[in-house]
Amino acid sequence: SSPIVSHVSAAALHGAPLIGPRPSLIHVLATSAAGTRTEHGFRKHATDYLLADVETRGELRLTNLVRTLADIAVDAPFLTAIGILDWGMREHGVAPAELRDKLDRLDIRRGRGRAVRAIEFADSRAASPGESLSRVRLLELGFPAPVLQQEFRDRRGLIGFVDFWWPEHGLIGEFDGIAKYV
Repeated sequence: SSPIVSHVSAAALHGAPLIGPRPSLIHVLATSAAGTRTEHGFRKHATDYLLADVETRGELRLTNLVRTLADIAVDAPFLTAIGILDWGMREHGVAPAELRDKLDRLDIRRGRGRAVRAIEFADSRAASPGESLSRVRLLELGFPAPVLQQEFRDRRGLIGFVDFWWPEHGLIGEFDGIAKYV
């Protein structure tokens, strides 16, 4: 039968950016009875909700965007998850509450803490995968959380937007400043 593509594989099909190495396995859903396992180039994820939130594209079945993002939050490394979650929130308006609700509806217990951490850190204001990467690295290095996409004006009007702003330190940061402004 036609497998249901899920997790990072479904994210790629939805057009999400992938930060980090390209997956070497195709992620699909499996019944709880079949169990979670890796075989024949597939990473099979066991679920009691096999047919929940599935869409069809031609002959291909895959998890819908909200379920895909929830699965990513549970299963993917933090950096990969943030790049995809930021994109889903920015480009598709997916709200953190929708993702937490999906975790509840799928009865996610294992990995829930990491999922909630990723969902709470994700931000629709991150304008690119590079900014998502920068935010994760800033967190890892112990920097305080910046204000994202801060607008600056003077008496003549808009000066511009900066990717990161730390008002308490009078500091701004840019991921793509040269490309954007020069």
